[in-house]
Amino acid sequence: MLEGECKIYIKDDFFRVVKGDIRIINPYELHRIDSSSWRHINLVVGADFVKSVLKEVVYFQNVIKDEKLFEYFKKLFNDESILTELQAKKALQKLSSYKKMEFERDFGKPKREYLEKIVKYIEKSADIAEIDIEKMVSKAGYSKYHFLREFKKEFGLTPNHYIHNVKINRARNLMDKNSSLSQVAYECGFCDQSHFIKIYKKFYGHTPSKIR
Repeated sequence: MLEGECKIYIKDDFFRVVKGDIRIINPYELHRIDSSSWRHINLVVGADFVKSVLKEVVYFQNVIKDEKLFEYFKKLFNDESILTELQAKKALQKLSSYKKMEFERDFGKPKREYLEKIVKYIEKSADIAEIDIEKMVSKAGYSKYHFLREFKKEFGLTPNHYIHNVKINRARNLMDKNSSLSQVAYECGFCDQSHFIKIYKKFYGHTPSKIR
């Protein structure tokens, strides 16, 4: 974070990230960013690359307050540069002391079996533009209000935000393969390219083109 501040919710946790902090979103971590004003540098590293460098896949702490580490990252590149593989390896090695836990794709242990089934339904249907919430509720056998309350209680997000999270994760994978933004929007079930860009910016603070 070079300037300003960012307010971010990661599952049930809330963080206020300010200038000088390092913010990390681990793979599959559900998150939401409130309206914020910031200037920052983004570094995107795949889980496989992390494993190849650190010999294991890990979660890092979400917010790191380390002045020396901040200055190290800041000197690596300016807003338009791209890290070399060697630079990225060294950066990860410096981050290794801030490991949080072993990487594991785990959305938590749902209190009710139907929540797990609905999450699987969302992932299977992520390429559909309008995932039918009512259909999900009918599968659960609960009222819509009760379903929304239980879902948010378990995952810290509304179903719609969870759906966006799944779509954006899928979009990031397609972007890594150099697919066009219009193709990514179509394959990830967004209404159109502009809708995809709008949702993407809410998650990452920049447009897909800027991050690319």
